[in-house]
Amino acid sequence: MKSGKQAFGSLVLVALAAAMEEGSIVCRNAAGTGVVGADAASIQVAGLAQQDGAIGDEINVFQGLVVLDNGAAGEAFAGTEKVGTQVYVIDAETVGKVGGTYKVAAGLFVALLPEGVLVDMSPAAIAAAQNAIPGVHIADAAALTGTLTGTVNGALVDVVAAAGACAGGATPTATQVDTAIATAVASIVTGVNEQNKELMTTLNAAVAKANAILAALEAKAILAAS
Repeated sequence: MKSGKQAFGSLVLVALAAAMEEGSIVCRNAAGTGVVGADAASIQVAGLAQQDGAIGDEINVFQGLVVLDNGAAGEAFAGTEKVGTQVYVIDAETVGKVGGTYKVAAGLFVALLPEGVLVDMSPAAIAAAQNAIPGVHIADAAALTGTLTGTVNGALVDVVAAAGACAGGATPTATQVDTAIATAVASIVTGVNEQNKELMTTLNAAVAKANAILAALEAKAILAAS
């Protein structure tokens, strides 16, 4: 057991499918046997190895508070990180706050110590980290090019009615026909523009509200950080 790796918790026995070194993160594969912690598919964290082991051995695995190496760059935890933030496996002894392709959950963040990241690797904490919903922010809809005439008033324009109001008499003259066409086209374009403005305004308002909700859930560590 490497110095400073454990604080308190419990031990379980895990049969190994791969050689293991003391102090390594132990994961169970789909068959339920132990493999070295990594960003890999179909594995779940079991705890921290308390001894070296060869394939086929059963080793003691610690489940509780452990200190692990902090990730680098964007993976690095800061001292100001919220307690309960999801922690992900980077390699056998390193964790990060973003995670790789498979986002293998190691547990929950407790504190940043001089020795590394203090992680709650108890079964309950691992389950909570595994079940956290990934945060996803939604981009605002792209702005339309050109000039959108009309005003935003919360109501869509009835383009058909606007065009129908431009009909001429029973026997319209050529001038009347030209005027009616020009008026109808102008009404239709204005109506469509107003509809676009209404829809874009409503969409972006909904996106802003959704992102505010997501941010609030992330701040409470209910959602994983996006």
